[in-house]
Amino acid sequence: MDDPEATDHVTQRGGVGIVIITPDGEKLRYGVRLKFPATNNEAEYEGILTGLRLGKAIGAKNLVVQSDSKLVVAQIKEEYEAKEKRMQKYVRIAKHLAREFDKLEFMQIPRGQNMEADEIAKIASSEDEPACTELTMEIQERPSIEEISIFAVQRISS
Repeated sequence: MDDPEATDHVTQRGGVGIVIITPDGEKLRYGVRLKFPATNNEAEYEGILTGLRLGKAIGAKNLVVQSDSKLVVAQIKEEYEAKEKRMQKYVRIAKHLAREFDKLEFMQIPRGQNMEADEIAKIASSEDEPACTELTMEIQERPSIEEISIFAVQRISS
């Protein structure tokens, strides 16, 4: 069987879409424009990491993270091994952020159930300003795996 990490497609500009549904049913829509080349799997990880950070920021104690990427969810759940170093870094960061929650579940869902997040990702990857006023947007200059490393080095050297 082919290694899905090795055949992952690299995009020059991408976007990530996150939809957070609160316990009372309120939907928070969040888009991230990736300003760095990212594979599909890296973009999936960036989405999960952003969702975890947002969950923490709003004070969530219990979180269900849904993604349509079977590979990424299985790597985080340790059902598949992350062989590539970059994927291993993403898994480590996800596990580190996961410790912030009392209960956390990762679920792989069919692509058809992820349409809203996919639409937000398309808007985020566009250079145009989003027409939707209910969408919070952020621009991410570097991959999370690089930013965490830089932060750690700065903390050690101070």
